[in-house]
Amino acid sequence: MPPILPRPGLKMEDSPCYVCGKIGHFARLCPNRQNMGGQTSYQKPSATGFIKKNPPIIKNGPNLGRGQVHHIKEEEAQQDPNILMDICMLIPKEEVPVVQEYLDVFPEELSSLPPDREIEFIIELLPGMAPISKRPYRMPINELEELKKQIAELQEKGFIRPSSSPWGAPVLFVKKKDGSLRMCVDYRALNEVTIKNKYPLPRIDDLFDQLKGASVFSKIDLRSGYHQLKIRHEDIPKTAFVTRKKILKYKLLRNGRCKERLQILLKIDLEGILWYGNRIVVPQSGNLRKVILKEAHDSAYSLHPGSTKMYHDLKDLYWWPNMKRHIAEYVALCHVCQQVKAEHQKPTGLLQPLQIHEWKWDEIGMDFIIGLPKTSTGYDFIWVIINRLTKTARFIPVKTTYTGAQLAELYMTRIVCLHEIPKRIISDRGTQFTSHFWQKLHYELGSYLDFSTAFHPQTGGQTERLNQRLEDMLRAYALDFAASWDKCLPYAEFSYNNSYQASLKMSPHEALYGRKCRTPLIWTETRERSIFGTDLLKEAEEKVRLIRNRLKVAQSRQKSYEDSRRRELTFDIGDYVYLKVSPLRGIKRFKVKGKIAPRYIGPYQIIAKHGEVAYQLALPDYLSDVHPTFHVSQLKKCLRISEEEISVSTVELNQDLTYPEYPIRILEEAQRTTRTKAIRMFKVQWNHHTEDEATWEQEDYLQFEFPYLFEDS
Repeated sequence: MPPILPRPGLKMEDSPCYVCGKIGHFARLCPNRQNMGGQTSYQKPSATGFIKKNPPIIKNGPNLGRGQVHHIKEEEAQQDPNILMDICMLIPKEEVPVVQEYLDVFPEELSSLPPDREIEFIIELLPGMAPISKRPYRMPINELEELKKQIAELQEKGFIRPSSSPWGAPVLFVKKKDGSLRMCVDYRALNEVTIKNKYPLPRIDDLFDQLKGASVFSKIDLRSGYHQLKIRHEDIPKTAFVTRKKILKYKLLRNGRCKERLQILLKIDLEGILWYGNRIVVPQSGNLRKVILKEAHDSAYSLHPGSTKMYHDLKDLYWWPNMKRHIAEYVALCHVCQQVKAEHQKPTGLLQPLQIHEWKWDEIGMDFIIGLPKTSTGYDFIWVIINRLTKTARFIPVKTTYTGAQLAELYMTRIVCLHEIPKRIISDRGTQFTSHFWQKLHYELGSYLDFSTAFHPQTGGQTERLNQRLEDMLRAYALDFAASWDKCLPYAEFSYNNSYQASLKMSPHEALYGRKCRTPLIWTETRERSIFGTDLLKEAEEKVRLIRNRLKVAQSRQKSYEDSRRRELTFDIGDYVYLKVSPLRGIKRFKVKGKIAPRYIGPYQIIAKHGEVAYQLALPDYLSDVHPTFHVSQLKKCLRISEEEISVSTVELNQDLTYPEYPIRILEEAQRTTRTKAIRMFKVQWNHHTEDEATWEQEDYLQFEFPYLFEDS
């Protein structure tokens, strides 16, 4: 048999033998490879594992050798008949001949880092390359936890260390077949600026030849299999990688030390508080956010600031996602803020023009001007009645002591006898117009009483505007003639009815009678016209038609102008709204009348809608005297989310939606000293207010206004 010679290209003198451990020949040429019985010179060790029955296929010739290595789970191995399973213990290392011969090179314990060798990993850069640093990739929460765990493991082994390197590569995870995650560093940017090494790839069959005859194999640590070679000291900063919390680099030398410098947004202090920059991160779990919002908004040191002010107060101290939106929602839903804060917006409710009737005196409006000085004849009211088509007005002086029967007599003599019975009468909800006698009278006459919505005088806007004009004329007459206002009233009526009206483009007198009135300004008589019979009727009808068309144009112009300064607001049946009220003027708090009383009460539920801008509320029993229908401008939407959160406040209101305020008890007592005297102060709680809203008042004021507070003491 001819001798076996080594293959060309292999240096046998440098190759170790994996049978005897000596250098100078290959394992297949080892003289101690087999004994005469065909057995190895020592017992082969075996280990736990799974071996494929079918051996690897090795092809010679121009094709490279191919093999298959299988790693499967035990459950799969037991179900496959082609898998052989064997279990035995590895032999001690002292019994391995190679180990026995070179026992001094096998340490008892392995250090965290490989020992210093002549060969080190070197990273050579292209000339003139500047450091490259990339931002860290975004990761889900589970990957962040895994990253934290793997980095801690690498740091514990001493493979990485904190760094302040200008280099930085991002970290990502690759999912393995078993579902676990392998941490990878994206060094693509670094690889683009490095000098590539040029060397031939080894032949696979040569690699198998080197393993042929081997009986002991080492298993590398697959988790740390990439950390077996040290990096040159000056190249260590180039391997730095960045995470969300810090910068790290590979291969820290044993005696190396570095001052830590972390560029981080989130950090945790020694007390376990998470910080975002210089702000505390407030977690979503628990009620800590609610506690912070309540303290910053509802406490006595905050007193319900607006959302913008509250956000700027908190943003320098705390942080959480969507913090500004959460603050705005909290302030908007605050029950106290909705009751006490004024609305700085356009008035609500678009203008709703009243219907224009077909003929004169079909529809009239009436109102009372009160609060006038009593004249020598005892008059202190003015009854204002206006024809809504021709704008003709009648001013009737009356007394407060007039009964319903006396008012009805004036109405019959001054209106019905001179004109006709109107079809519709628009008025406010004064006691004179809501009395049983007045309603019974007009029911018998066939007139329909149309009352304005509660506390919305704009319903009778034409009458209110006439009242303002009449008061101005009375003031001017009093200054010019120094006479009583009841003496001026006939002249004021004559002047108004003969004044030009922009909406009519004529005077009310001309609109009513079809011709201008003779006055001291018109010295000559108006031209005479010979119109009789049907021609006179046609001219009157034409005049009324002209007036109606002009009023429609005026209403359209006024609505367009007014709606531009208002905003539309609608509610649905079932919504909860707050009702606007006014505190009683005679009650003092801090010696200021009605200044700190709530602006709204409620909330109350909407049960019906009347027209476009009027809503009926479900008022409680103690508000039974108040009409339940209100204009939309008197309402404000309750922003509570659910009905369970609504707490209805009980406030006793008068018929004019005012309510008295009075202290109910004394909470504290204190004494304030000035330069001249000592003032006793008492902290009192007011009705319809909590203890947190109590105020400090002087003793003399409380003794004079509310002596019952001191009866028990």
